[in-house]
Amino acid sequence: MENSIYQTSNTGNGPKAFVILSGLLLLSAGIYISFARAPMLFGAIQTDPSPLRSGLLVASMIVVVLRILFTMTFLLKRGMNWDEAGGIPFAFFLYFVVYGILARLTDSTPGWAVYLGVALFIGGSSLNTGSELARHFWKKNPEHKGKLYTTGAFGLARHINYTGDILWIAGMALITGNWFSCIVVVLMFCFFAFFNGPMLDRYLASKYGSQYDEWAKSTRSLIPGIF
Repeated sequence: MENSIYQTSNTGNGPKAFVILSGLLLLSAGIYISFARAPMLFGAIQTDPSPLRSGLLVASMIVVVLRILFTMTFLLKRGMNWDEAGGIPFAFFLYFVVYGILARLTDSTPGWAVYLGVALFIGGSSLNTGSELARHFWKKNPEHKGKLYTTGAFGLARHINYTGDILWIAGMALITGNWFSCIVVVLMFCFFAFFNGPMLDRYLASKYGSQYDEWAKSTRSLIPGIF
């Protein structure tokens, strides 16, 4: 089914628990990779970790997991099926393990790009969680039952929460100091822009009809006024 990850009747906690557990396990792997003394990975990594780079990267990993816990336990009221839950650990693997390895392969001294990365991470995380929180409290109003939330940050872009995701993912990439991290950013942008975003659009169109059509006419998908 085209919109199967949104059209679900699953009310069990198994998929959400799986996401949380996988996040914690992969976080542990990311912390180990970030702080373990060299050499590691069969000698592929010969340099000791940069305390500043590793500390900032691990701090960002922990924030990601805390935000996922908050989303799973408080914000996400709908059910989650295994199709949706099954793909999330791969994203954790990219953010925690791949970013951790790439940071360890970087032997340059942390510079301005690291601090720009921290700013992007904070801004993107705030945009994602802040927009989700605003929608959550708006939907709790009984007067809004059956209505599509199109105001606040979602008045700037239909998937502004995904825009926040892309920003914090890019921020983590900058913290690693390794240009190969850009591949992860491009992959996640393409995922949101050409797969998850369009799939959610189809679901919203089928659920809200003309409300969605009017919103889509005046509001771009990810980048306000551009894309």
